[in-house]
Amino acid sequence: MNLSEGEQFGLSRMLMDRLRARGLTQFTSAQASALGAGLCKGVNLLVCAPTSSGKPLIAELAAAEGARKGDKTVYLVSHRALAEEKYHLFKNEYASTSEKWLDVSIATGDRNEGNWATGILVATYEKYLAMVCASGHVSMAGVVVVADEIQILGDDDRRPEIELLCALLRSGSPRQVVALSATV
Repeated sequence: MNLSEGEQFGLSRMLMDRLRARGLTQFTSAQASALGAGLCKGVNLLVCAPTSSGKPLIAELAAAEGARKGDKTVYLVSHRALAEEKYHLFKNEYASTSEKWLDVSIATGDRNEGNWATGILVATYEKYLAMVCASGHVSMAGVVVVADEIQILGDDDRRPEIELLCALLRSGSPRQVVALSATV
């Protein structure tokens, strides 16, 4: 699918221009399928696709479009190093330009930066669970949740915390949940 066709699936012109500036001209079949299934229209999705099929861009589109529309967005990752990588991507692409789109925050076991009143919060699963539990209430209404590497639900050492977070998210009525995995 050509990048320009994304608009018919709810992809904003602003985001298409940003992707074009990075040299993107085509979507992979996985990305086209996610767009066709309602990725940019608030539809909950579980994206199961092999490595190198374009899942990182699917996650980026969900997070950036959600935040662009004014929804608080949380981008959940499995490891601190991945959180740093995604934080720098969003910070460089969407928060440090002259036409700043949104605020970007990070929360890991090692680092907390930003306020997350709006925009995107990149966080590890466990850190976000701690934030939700420490807040004294679970208010996920209107939040876009991007859950990368959701297959960590199968990790015996991490399963209880991830299952609890998923249950809290589900009961909190988020605006959209997009979960991604290569192995589920």
